[in-house]
Amino acid sequence: MRLHKLFRHRGLGINLLASFCFLMLAVYGWGMSWKELGSYLLVLLSLLVCLIIVAAVFAWLLGKLRSGGDDGIDVNTRTDASPQADDFIDDEIKK
Repeated sequence: MRLHKLFRHRGLGINLLASFCFLMLAVYGWGMSWKELGSYLLVLLSLLVCLIIVAAVFAWLLGKLRSGGDDGIDVNTRTDASPQADDFIDDEIKK
């Protein structure tokens, strides 16, 4: 990957470069071992995966609650109404 393509969108490129520099500072400047850095990154990734799973479960539950268990039946359609009911309503309006 060329640096020009990476820095075309400055926000992403600068953030990635700053994160890499910070990790290298932690290893070389503060004496953190690569093994310790790897364990922290593994914990971070596992927490991120757990957060994504929890968000997916909540989205699924919200979808189930919003559907109300109607199995996809549209309540706005009147397919279950009989033609007599429409005639009765029209007769009531005419009176």
